[in-house]
Amino acid sequence: MKNPPPNSLPTLDAAKRELLKREARAFAWMLLRLVSVALLITLLLRAAPALASFRVVLDAIGGVLILAPLFTALGQTFAWRIQIGKAFADAKRFADADALLLPLSGLRATLFDARGEGRFYRAIALHGLHRDADAETLFRDVAATGRDPWHEKAQAELSAPQAVSSTRKAKA
Repeated sequence: MKNPPPNSLPTLDAAKRELLKREARAFAWMLLRLVSVALLITLLLRAAPALASFRVVLDAIGGVLILAPLFTALGQTFAWRIQIGKAFADAKRFADADALLLPLSGLRATLFDARGEGRFYRAIALHGLHRDADAETLFRDVAATGRDPWHEKAQAELSAPQAVSSTRKAKA
């Protein structure tokens, strides 16, 4: 999917509002599914008391029916976050890209950015903001835990400054 032109990018506040709406919608649907599944299991157990011995299985199935769509919706929200963050970085709006991609850390990075794309673009934004130590830390993280092609791109970014510094030493 192509990135939108820089002049059609939303403001940071508009992007954050849209992300909040998407996440709130995902949690509202989860609550609706929770009530529906609980009601369904209760009615099912009242109608067929013999199913009481399968209560654990019914609860497990209900849990999957409740949580799987939630994680799918949150995954789509984080994919949109990464796409807009990349567009911000490409448009040299590094502060906006950093602010939008900041939540991709810790457990959220493992769940929703396993490939490392969002963390890679956040590192690019940090480098654009001259926060090179933070950028290098993120590049190392993506190089260690990311998947191709982001793993290779992070390794290339890590080796690029070393090549420049060794060239400078050779000229000196």
